[in-house]
Amino acid sequence: MNADIRPGTAADHPALLAIWLEAVRATHTFLSEADVQSLLPVVRDKALPHLQLWVLCDGQGAPAGFMGMSGAFVEALFIAPRWFRQGGGRQLLAHARGLHGALSVDVNEQNPEALAFYRANGFQIVGRSPLDGEGRPFPLVHLRERHATVRRFRAGDEAALHAVHHGAIHRTASRDYTPEQLNAWSPADHDARAWARRMQDIRPFVAEVDGAIAGYADMQPSGYIDHFFVSPDFARQGVGSLLMRQIHEEAARQGIDELTSDVSLTAQPFFARNGFEIAEQRFPVRAGVTIPNALMRKTIRPSLPA
Repeated sequence: MNADIRPGTAADHPALLAIWLEAVRATHTFLSEADVQSLLPVVRDKALPHLQLWVLCDGQGAPAGFMGMSGAFVEALFIAPRWFRQGGGRQLLAHARGLHGALSVDVNEQNPEALAFYRANGFQIVGRSPLDGEGRPFPLVHLRERHATVRRFRAGDEAALHAVHHGAIHRTASRDYTPEQLNAWSPADHDARAWARRMQDIRPFVAEVDGAIAGYADMQPSGYIDHFFVSPDFARQGVGSLLMRQIHEEAARQGIDELTSDVSLTAQPFFARNGFEIAEQRFPVRAGVTIPNALMRKTIRPSLPA
């Protein structure tokens, strides 16, 4: 889903309430219609006016979903059923992470699809309550994200970064490339000294989750992104979005107005969601094996002075 996210206003409340009602009826099957109707004025009169709202808009600018925040706590995240499973929920979470860092959320235990969604996006279960916030017998599961940070490369990171690189290629990219291609791209018997020199030269940004290296990415003075890899152990947990945001911030600091990268088949959807477009299909050869990728490019709009 290629959507925009904007702040919500009071004028949006009727449309957001309609989305909430439609989504709850589609997903919260453990609630009776009487339960839904009793919750409606709470959402309308208490939640929507007092939460920090972010509205997910479709290509025509119409609301397709929304998120309500209290600081780093996700109080509400609802997508209109016609937009289910198109990435809108992930986009809203990524937006919230950019504002608040690691997030927390409570999910109805009787809504297994929502629980699976948050766990697939890197949330961990940290507790359970037998009653919901209104004291009703609808148990809540408490979830939070692990703490993620980005720093610059440090001497001693080399081996851990190679493990990320090798794992991302052989596990994450295995759905798009053959074993022969994967082995040519990242052979098991690599030259550790050459790898260390390479990392020292490009000085990538390193993402850590609870102190463990989870991914890394670089941006050269030309705006070229040479390496961008996330450990499969931390896939779909916001690590890639965190690194991409860091690259954009660094590009803004350096006055770089265009980013480019040779992007694998596996990573192309992620880069496209971040505004990159394919400029050229490429077929590089390593160790006699063709490993297709694409040159992708993004023009960065300059920030206007306030």
